[in-house]
Amino acid sequence: MTEKIPTKSFAFDQRNVADFDVLTKRIFAALEKMAADRKEKRTQANLAALSGCTRGTLRNRKWPLEALDKLVEEAKQYKIEKAKAKEAPPRSAKDITQVERLQEQLGKNRDELLMWKFKHDDLKKAMKTIEGQRDRWKNIAEKYEAELKALKLASAASSQTKAQVIPFASASPAPSDTTKG
Repeated sequence: MTEKIPTKSFAFDQRNVADFDVLTKRIFAALEKMAADRKEKRTQANLAALSGCTRGTLRNRKWPLEALDKLVEEAKQYKIEKAKAKEAPPRSAKDITQVERLQEQLGKNRDELLMWKFKHDDLKKAMKTIEGQRDRWKNIAEKYEAELKALKLASAASSQTKAQVIPFASASPAPSDTTKG
């Protein structure tokens, strides 16, 4: 009495399978993009954003998070190797003396630069003082020129009036002129 239970195929089952496949392809593409681009953040949130799904979907499938962990480990390993490559090889005695000579020269150059900077600052201060004095004398000269111009205008105006200046002694008429008669 084993009866087979008839299975019905619904239209949404086919749609679910198609959506599952599309999402799987997008997850693979996002993982490949992360592997190719070292600047891409290797986080669950970024993987979910690149693939267009939620972090919960990634956790339910499990394998995307395992692949992401491998990428994170590869990135750490790459950083370690890069740091080891940056380490300078041991220097020879000749290189060390040259470095010391260059450091001494750098120190002397810094001292000379400071000397020139202080000299520049002193000259700049003196220049400002001299410019201030120049401006003050210029203002005084302009003031005196204005006064001189005003005096010239006043004297020109007074010479234009035809007033006759009579000396004090000849201010009164002579008596002999009026009594002739």
